Amino acid sequence: MKQLFSILFLFMTMMCSAQITYPVTQKSTQQDDYFGTIIKDPYRWLEDDNSKETKAWVVAQNKVTDQYLVSIPFRDKVTKRLAELWDYPKYGAPFRKGEYL
Repeated sequence: MKQLFSILFLFMTMMCSAQITYPVTQKSTQQDDYFGTIIKDPYRWLEDDNSKETKAWVVAQNKVTDQYLVSIPFRDKVTKRLAELWDYPKYGAPFRKGEYL
């Protein structure tokens, strides 16, 4: 378990020091008036997950993320270790089927 935490710490350290260039996210001039208090919401357009703009934004963000994740040299080792840790017998809650529980 210590080794897994060491690997995750190393991953987080690499993540903080990496030079990642994210796509520019557009901002809108959306404002709401809640009982006299003006609240700016420049990213409201992202709430519509079916719009072409939001889908394009998600694709661009995923491209940056995928490029970074592929470059992690110990990614397969972490994936293998997590699969080992999560591979144990799992049981659901009891249920009634006819007269049996």
